Amino acid sequence: MLSPERKISERPKKRRASKTKVIKKTVPQKEKYYFSNELLTLCFASLSIFVFFILLLSNRSDLVGVWGMTLGSSLKDFFGLPGFLIVFILGGLAFISWKKAWSFKFIAGGFIFFLNIILLTELLFDKGGTLGHAGLTFISAYLGVYGSGLILFTVLLMTFIILTGISLGRIFSFCKMFYYLSLFLYKKIISLMDWIFYVSEDESEEDEPVDEEKKEICVKKKKEKKVIPEDIQEVSENKNDVKTVETIPDEKVQEDLNTQVVEISPPEEEPFSFCEEPQEGIIIDEIEFPEKPSVKIIEETFSQREVIDTEEEKVETEEMIEPEETFEPAVMYNINSLNPFLLEPEKELELPPLSLLLDLEPPPKPDVPEDRSIIASLLEDTLASFGVTAKVVHQEIGPSITRYELQPAKGVRVNKITSLSDDIALALAALSVRLEAPIPGKSAIGIEIPNKKPKPVYFGEILSSPAFQNSPSKLTIGLGKDITGNPIVGDLAKMPHLLIAGATGAGKSVCLNSIVASILFKARPNEVHFAMIDPKRVELSVYKTIPHLVSINREHRVVVNPAEASELLDSVVKEMDDRYRLLAENRVRNIAEFNVLDPAKIKFPSNMEEEHTNLVGIENKFPMPYIVVIIDELADLMMVAPGEVEKSICRLAQLARAVGIHLVVATQRPSVNVITGIIKANIPSRISFAVSSQIDSRTILDMAGAEKLIGKGDMLYLPAGALKPQRVQGAFVSLEAIEKLVSFWETQSPPENLTDFKVDLEKKKENTQDLELEDELLSDAVDIVLASRSASVSQLQRALRVGHARAGRLIDIMEKIGVVGPWEGSKPRKILVNDNPFNGPKEEEL
Repeated sequence: MLSPERKISERPKKRRASKTKVIKKTVPQKEKYYFSNELLTLCFASLSIFVFFILLLSNRSDLVGVWGMTLGSSLKDFFGLPGFLIVFILGGLAFISWKKAWSFKFIAGGFIFFLNIILLTELLFDKGGTLGHAGLTFISAYLGVYGSGLILFTVLLMTFIILTGISLGRIFSFCKMFYYLSLFLYKKIISLMDWIFYVSEDESEEDEPVDEEKKEICVKKKKEKKVIPEDIQEVSENKNDVKTVETIPDEKVQEDLNTQVVEISPPEEEPFSFCEEPQEGIIIDEIEFPEKPSVKIIEETFSQREVIDTEEEKVETEEMIEPEETFEPAVMYNINSLNPFLLEPEKELELPPLSLLLDLEPPPKPDVPEDRSIIASLLEDTLASFGVTAKVVHQEIGPSITRYELQPAKGVRVNKITSLSDDIALALAALSVRLEAPIPGKSAIGIEIPNKKPKPVYFGEILSSPAFQNSPSKLTIGLGKDITGNPIVGDLAKMPHLLIAGATGAGKSVCLNSIVASILFKARPNEVHFAMIDPKRVELSVYKTIPHLVSINREHRVVVNPAEASELLDSVVKEMDDRYRLLAENRVRNIAEFNVLDPAKIKFPSNMEEEHTNLVGIENKFPMPYIVVIIDELADLMMVAPGEVEKSICRLAQLARAVGIHLVVATQRPSVNVITGIIKANIPSRISFAVSSQIDSRTILDMAGAEKLIGKGDMLYLPAGALKPQRVQGAFVSLEAIEKLVSFWETQSPPENLTDFKVDLEKKKENTQDLELEDELLSDAVDIVLASRSASVSQLQRALRVGHARAGRLIDIMEKIGVVGPWEGSKPRKILVNDNPFNGPKEEEL
């Protein structure tokens, strides 16, 4: 039995047991807190992945569902491009939940950082969404554009320092360390490359036989020090006499070495060459040598400790370096007796600077933000009044128009909105409203409304843009800016032909000038040639003195006569045929493959020199130049000679791309008689300015829309292969800038160096008489007249598919040779023969 004292001593043990029970009760609380953090982390991570997919696949309802597509579109429209940062924000919240590091600093700082990113994106790239646009508009109204940018950038740096804990001093120190590390690696790489170079030189010289009785004294350039071999040799002026000098110990040399004097004689005819690498020995200062020296080394004697008998005398060593093998330049052959492409290169002409344009254009004005929310709400109310529920989700602000992206509610038909274009224009008091339903690549309808204050687009802005400057093609053309304000440039080599149409005053002539000027800023006369046809005589006459221009008339280089225009097109067709024969002879497929051939190996067809009369490429030096044919008014040519012109244009449009010949055809009357189906089928790239009716728009673009344009350079650009046209504000180039550009090229190339198509002048003189007595269609015309027993000009036009002028000329020729009688007013001409005089003798009169 225990004593009372024993019982008292055991009481504390019972108290310890009770404490352990309390600890066990707190374990479930820890596990509950731990699992709640894991669940929260999992929720944030899953939500981050889901937001990533709905933002990336917002147009794929089959993958993310209708709700996901709606939510993704709403996030992108509200936050803009920074909306993708939501994925990283949710991922960061998941990480904080896992680490249990919730703090007010991270939440508030992250929110301010994200808001600054949105506002800066809207300020710099105009991609900040609705939130960025509204916030920047509010801030810019008080601080301005520059003040807003400065404040936002400062706050962004402050929040970055607070969130990351990295100071700017550490960042600068890291950049400085990175700079020195890069410099150190650069020096090491240069040293390694030098060592590899010298080792390769040494290995190449070991293969050559060396005379044991002769040794070469080598002097190699080092950066700070030079090495002289231990075995110093004394070479007399006679190259065959060689005297060996005792080896000097390194210790004595270091103590008693005096300064050495090195003399370099003038360069000889024999070039300098490096020899084998020197051995370790005496160190002297760095010595610079010319390219072809004859080296003479004079060593002073050593003082106090004389190792060599020649005290206070100089040991002269002179070595003539053996010449290396030299390569003679290639011989330039006589081009008149051999290949015409082996012309001696002339002095390369300079390209015109952009200052010719930029000096004449006013500086760009800063964009003034406008409140377009009123128009957006008015647009929604107008549609709601007609029972259409839709919402404006985005705005694209261009130089002359603003496109409001409208997202209709579920169940609303698209054609119900497109049929209300006139009602929308009435409600908004707009000049014209054009609808694009749907916008390519978006689930929205575009409503394009003209701006109250349009911003002009100058040609210098387009040419100075990276899109134009970085284009390697010589046929790059600058057109203007699209709805978003991005420069639009095209490559005529890829189009490969361009059809331009529009009403008078819509901007067609300015567009032609911008196309020609773009190529003149990119290409030299030996790279691109122009052949211009201008029946109006005033649009393209300013380019008559540029060296790029080729023609058939030396006096009127820009062709204005429809008859000469047909002859010029025929010459271009012959040029195309000659080029194809040349490409086939050299087994290449296009001009790009031909221009990379070796000029000395180019082959010519056997009969080219005999038959050829107009090949421009042969007359100019290699490579073969491109040819751009520009026709300003196609309607005038089609009225005079529709058969010949349409035939030549169709042949060039079908075949001329591979040989570097391209067409730019413009007309202000887009009717089916001018722009025929054959011409449209072979010219896929088209530009339409404002036209008067929807029929004209369908004639040009095969779709409506051009009748809704507002003029003054507003165009629809349909490149080859595109399904829908792109609305572009054309760039303006002044006549003064064009004249300065033409003067720049005219001063570099005199008129006697201009290139033209070759023509037979005697034959041309015979054909330009008052009455042509020979025509290739004369025999057919006589057969038609004899078969119908009537001499009618309109009948010959329909039967022979020629113009009125040529048909009337055929009647006059038949009158001259006695086939028909003279004109007798309203009476028909008499038929004087029964048989064709070209097939048999002339018959008696009836």
